[in-house]
Amino acid sequence: MKKLEIKKDILNGNISQQILLITVPICGTYLLQQLYQFVDFIVLGRYAGVEAMAAVGGSASMILNNLVNIVIGLATGLMVLVAQSYGRHNSERVTETVKTGMFIAIVFGGVISLLVAFFSKPLLVLMNCPAEIIRPSLIYMYLYLAGVIPYAIYTFGMYVLRATGDTKISGFFTIIIAVVKIVLDILLTAILKIGVWGVAISTFASYLVCGIVVLIILNKTYDSYHYSLKNFGFDLNIMKEIFRVGIPIAIQSTVFTITNALMSVKINVYGTNVVAAFTAYNNVDNFFWSFSNAIGCAILTIVGQNYGNKNMERVKETFKKGIIIHTIVTIIITVLVIKFGYQLLTLFTTDKQVLDIAYKALSTYAKAYFSYILIEIVSATIKGCGDATNSMIIAIIGICVVRIAYLELFPLNSLNNVLACYPLSWSISSAIFLIYFLINKKYKSTKNN
Repeated sequence: MKKLEIKKDILNGNISQQILLITVPICGTYLLQQLYQFVDFIVLGRYAGVEAMAAVGGSASMILNNLVNIVIGLATGLMVLVAQSYGRHNSERVTETVKTGMFIAIVFGGVISLLVAFFSKPLLVLMNCPAEIIRPSLIYMYLYLAGVIPYAIYTFGMYVLRATGDTKISGFFTIIIAVVKIVLDILLTAILKIGVWGVAISTFASYLVCGIVVLIILNKTYDSYHYSLKNFGFDLNIMKEIFRVGIPIAIQSTVFTITNALMSVKINVYGTNVVAAFTAYNNVDNFFWSFSNAIGCAILTIVGQNYGNKNMERVKETFKKGIIIHTIVTIIITVLVIKFGYQLLTLFTTDKQVLDIAYKALSTYAKAYFSYILIEIVSATIKGCGDATNSMIIAIIGICVVRIAYLELFPLNSLNNVLACYPLSWSISSAIFLIYFLINKKYKSTKNN
C-alpha cells in the first residue's frame, strides 16, 4: 500500500523538535476542550439556572467522568500497541490492532453505556444527589450515554493517529466538537431555552459527528491503520494486550478521581468562599496540566515507536529531552501564573476574599509544579514501553495512598496544611518513579524482546 506523506518520521532526526511538534497541537486540543466545557457552564448558569448547572456538573458528571476514564485508558492501550508496531514497520499488526481497537470501542462502548444507563438512578440516589435535580441529571446522562459509542470511536481513532505521529488531523476533531457544541449550546440552551436537553443534545451531536468523521478518515487512508466497518472483528491476543496496557491506566485515572473527591470533601469544610476559590483556581491551573498531559502524550508516542524499533538509546534520549523541555516550559508557566494569576482569576470572580484564597492556592501549587515533572515523563516513558501496570502501582502508592494517608492522619487545622497534600504526593511519586526507572534493567539495555 502507498504510504501517506503527512506522517512524521520519529525514528530518526531531532528528538527535541519532534517532542515540540507533537506537544503543541495536543496542548492546543486540551485548551480547546476546556473552552467548550467552560461555555457549557456559562450557558447553563445564565440561561438554564442553578438546578441545570448542578445536574450537569454534579453527581452525573462524576459518574460519566469515570466512564470517560475507562475509554481513554483503553484508547491509550491501543495507542501504545499501534506506536510500537508502527515503529517496527509491522503493517499487518498495525491493521489488526486498529481493527481490534475499533471492535472494543463499538462493542465495549455499547455494553458499558447500557450498564451505566441501567444503574444511573440508583447511583445518583447512592451519591445523595438532591431529589430536585435527579430528573435533569438522568436526562443529561441518558443522552450522553447514547453518544458513548461514537465518542469511543472518535477517541480510539484520535489516539491511533497520535500513535503514528499525526497530531494535526487528530486536533481537527476537537475543533469540530468545539464548533458543534458551542453553536448548539447557544442555539438550544440560550435561544430556544430547553435547559439540560440543549447541552445534552449538543454533546451527543458533537460526538456523533466526530465518530463519523473518524471512520471516514480511517477508511480513506492508504496507510497501515486503514479501517473499514466491513472488516469488523478482532484478534483475541491483541485484545488481551490492549486490555493489559489500557485497564491499569483506566484504574489509575479512576483512583485519582476518587482521591480528588476526598480532597474536595476536606476543602468543603472551609466554607463556600473556599469552594468558590478552588473552582476559580482550577480553571487557571489547567494551563499547566494541559501542557503536562500533552508532552506526556508526545513522549509516549515517540518512545512507543522507538521501543518497537528496538532502539533503547533513542528511548533514553527522548526521556532526557522530555525532562529538559518540561522543565523549561514549567519555569515559564510558573512565572506567568505567579505574575498574572491574580488578574486571570478575576475572570471568574470579583470577590476579593475569594480571589485572595484562590491566588494563594494557585501560587502555592505553581511553585510545586516542578515536583510533577518526573511523574509525567517517567510514567509516559514506561507506558510507551508497555509497562502500564507498574506505572499504575507507583502512581496509586505515591499519589493516591500518600494523599489519603495525609488527609486522614495529619491535623488539617488550616488551609495551608490541606494545600500541602498535593506537593507532598508529587514529590514522593517522582522519587519512586525515578528510582524504578534507574534500577530497572529493561531501560538500560539497548535490545528488547
